[in-house]
Amino acid sequence: MLFAILVYKGFESFFKLEYKWDNKQSVLEKSIMVTTVIYYIYLILEGLLQLTI
Repeated sequence: MLFAILVYKGFESFFKLEYKWDNKQSVLEKSIMVTTVIYYIYLILEGLLQLTI
C-alpha cells in the first residue's frame, strides 16, 4: 500500500516537473525538482528490491 503511494507521488512530482520546466525558474528550483524525482526513483527501486527478496 505504502509502495503504491510512493509510486503515485513519484509520478505526480515528475509530471509537475515536466509541466513547470521553463527558463523563468531558477537553477536552484530546477535542481530541487530533479533531486526529488531521482529520490522517488530510488525509493521505487528500493521497494521493488524488497518485494523480490
